[in-house]
Amino acid sequence: MQRFFHFLTNRLKINWLFSLSLLLLVFIPLYPKIPLFDVLPGYIVRVRVEDFLVVLTGVVWLYQILKRRIIWQSNYLWLVMGYGLAG
Repeated sequence: MQRFFHFLTNRLKINWLFSLSLLLLVFIPLYPKIPLFDVLPGYIVRVRVEDFLVVLTGVVWLYQILKRRIIWQSNYLWLVMGYGLAG
């Protein structure tokens, strides 16, 4: 499996983070907001398909940060992190 991802990343030059970001920009507005399941029965909070896609994109982003494939070059990092923690 590791050789497969190495092949996709290095040989085919696929930028996974950019590809997933484009998919999010297209998928979230166009896909209907149909819930998959309730988090807690009786509450309004529901899990949708795009929630899994957002989590997948976050995991890819964290993986690339930890492997030092991408570098933060923005001064807005702390604002984005604070907004994410507050949300």
